[in-house]
Amino acid sequence: MKRLVMGSVSEGVVNLASCPTLVVRGGEDTWPPSRIVVGDEGSEEARRAGELAASMGKLFGARALLVRVYPSVPVFKARRIVYVQASSDILTKGERALERRAAELEGILGRRPGVRVASGDAAAVIQEAAEEGGEPTLVAIGSRGLGAVRYSMLGGVSADVFRSVAGSVLLAPSPGYETR
Repeated sequence: MKRLVMGSVSEGVVNLASCPTLVVRGGEDTWPPSRIVVGDEGSEEARRAGELAASMGKLFGARALLVRVYPSVPVFKARRIVYVQASSDILTKGERALERRAAELEGILGRRPGVRVASGDAAAVIQEAAEEGGEPTLVAIGSRGLGAVRYSMLGGVSADVFRSVAGSVLLAPSPGYETR
């Protein structure tokens, strides 16, 4: 309970850092990574995280997977809530965008990353992708951090991913972001 309210030291460092931050955890069997999972929602922060992770992945011959998740939307029907998945058109457009990003990262990584588009909870989908195969995996995600305000509010997909993934996590804040 204390960690949920106060956060961990590494979480505080990641949320307040003005530069990309890599947290390696889980013991010596988790590094170097043989897989990289990049959460990419199309932002500059995600692009930056993906490029940094691809550079590291090249050093270790790692495979990469780009993941984009669209939220399920709650809809009220007959006095109950039904969660509607993102439309196939949105998912198709997302997959095309990820394919373009994969082509960019192929030049850095030396091999083409796989792509996955899903609908649901972003942190849960990224965590599931990270746990596939039981291999050492680096998860990379961009963060539009808000410094101490964000840290104290315990919110955002990047914070959820950081808390849920057991292995190594790379978070890249907005370029030019400065803590106050």
